Amino acid sequence: MHSTIHHIRITEGVTLVTLSNYPAEAGELSALFSLLAEAHINVDMISQTAPRGDTISLCFSVSDGDLAPLLGAVARLRRSHPRVGLEVSSGNVKIAFCGDGLRSQSGAADRIFALLAEVHIQVRLITTSEVEISVLTAHPDLPAFAQAASELCGIPAEHIL
Repeated sequence: MHSTIHHIRITEGVTLVTLSNYPAEAGELSALFSLLAEAHINVDMISQTAPRGDTISLCFSVSDGDLAPLLGAVARLRRSHPRVGLEVSSGNVKIAFCGDGLRSQSGAADRIFALLAEVHIQVRLITTSEVEISVLTAHPDLPAFAQAASELCGIPAEHIL
């Protein structure tokens, strides 16, 4: 994995937001993210389920510091969409595995999840791009994770930020 993953970024203080029974229309998603932008809330990880009828469940992450404005924005949203459910979990940690090798080398996800299992990290949310696999977790043992990542993956400690 050393040639696939070049560094690991750790971000603490992340809130996971889950909206259930959200309308499965692009215009509704646009309205939601416009509302969050107007409240100056920076959205990071975004994931949605496949539609069930005309609704989806939508998860996204924001900084713990944005929790109060987020709750205000969602309260405004729920006035026009009272069926939308809300779950919020703060104090999470995002672990991003980064490397250009993710574009073309197979097996990276296998090794990443083996590492997470080794140190008993429960995954709450996953997002990916061509060069990054990010997981959100609650209360990981970061020193144990950093040591295991260094030993099992060959990633130098200075590349775990």
